[in-house]
Amino acid sequence: MVSTDFIQPNAIAPILKGQSRDEVLRELSTLLENNYPELASQDVFSLLRAREELSSTAMDGGLAIPHAKVPRLERMYGAFGRSPDGVIFGAPDGGRSHLFFVLISPERNAGGHLMALAHISRLFKDDQRRKNLLSSSTAAELFTLLQSNP
Repeated sequence: MVSTDFIQPNAIAPILKGQSRDEVLRELSTLLENNYPELASQDVFSLLRAREELSSTAMDGGLAIPHAKVPRLERMYGAFGRSPDGVIFGAPDGGRSHLFFVLISPERNAGGHLMALAHISRLFKDDQRRKNLLSSSTAAELFTLLQSNP
């Protein structure tokens, strides 16, 4: 599995403008809905926000992986965003989240959803890759970094 199985270059935001959790979730939801017409009928923001209310998807080290399962989807969808200043997102270490990888999966594909989350988590464990993602300024550069296997 590689990240490009569920993310395309047009679903990458090199600079997120949001200053709060909900602003970032709204921005990433809009990015998904604008680039994947089949998601337009879903309220992606509400699904992601509801998931964050259960428990934050922020991890130590500046990464957050907001995700949700959606009925009637045929495949997984992803988006990636970078916040140079970072956003308080509820990370266990209390730090700001700078890198956001959103995953939307079919409700009936729990195994694939978990495999994708594990892949994303492994991808960002590489300190050099994380540094490169933080310093890249274009969607093309970010996409290239997301393509390689962990």
